[in-house]
Amino acid sequence: MINETIQSLRRQRNITQDVLAQALGISVQAVSKWETGNSLPDIMLLPDIAKFFGVSIDYLFHPENNEKQQSLSLDINDDNKLRILQFIGRRMVDAQEYIPDCYIPIAIDPDKYKDVSISVEIRGNAEIKGNISGSLSAGGYVECANVNGSLNAGTYTECGNIGGNVNAGTYVECGNINGNVSTGAQIECGNINGGASSFGSIECGNIVGNVSCQGDLNAEKIDGDVEVKNGNITCDIIKNITFCSGNIEGNYRN
Repeated sequence: MINETIQSLRRQRNITQDVLAQALGISVQAVSKWETGNSLPDIMLLPDIAKFFGVSIDYLFHPENNEKQQSLSLDINDDNKLRILQFIGRRMVDAQEYIPDCYIPIAIDPDKYKDVSISVEIRGNAEIKGNISGSLSAGGYVECANVNGSLNAGTYTECGNIGGNVNAGTYVECGNINGNVSTGAQIECGNINGGASSFGSIECGNIVGNVSCQGDLNAEKIDGDVEVKNGNITCDIIKNITFCSGNIEGNYRN
């Protein structure tokens, strides 16, 4: 019912009945009657009500049939508070005050998106309790479970399996990687179904592609070319070594 929708939208924004009444040019008693179900808004006011809350007219009557599209207008108080904003595309779907050490849930309807791959972009650190169905990009570090797509982190990454390519500013600790991996420091992971490039050491299982690192390399099997600077190689089966500045231990096949 429209009365429940208006009341819900008003409370979500911490707006009083008086503020809503003034914005629409009506009495506060009229708003009260809407919300209690004693009367309905004049049809001529519907566009103004929808515009005020940043929703469609259809949403006012059928919120359950619409994606949460209250694009939470940017009428945010200039109160010097740090807020976390969430967007789907260009549409803002949530705004919360930042509280240290508190997790902020992703503003996605789980029933609507349970079978859809969602990519996440975070302009800070990402500590996520759970899996990511799509790709993940963060300006800082990333700590999560599995990532079905690619992963980009400004600093380090600690997670489960990764379904695509991985780029990290410092180190990577994870499960299997179904793509290439490039880091500014060391790599510790399971199997890599691609190439690996690191300015530090690499310790992993099998590597399908080429390998380049600036430290020690410890792997089970490497199918591609291997270049190791300032380090040693320890590997059960190595197909081809193009350069190694240190010792080589393993079954080397050139």
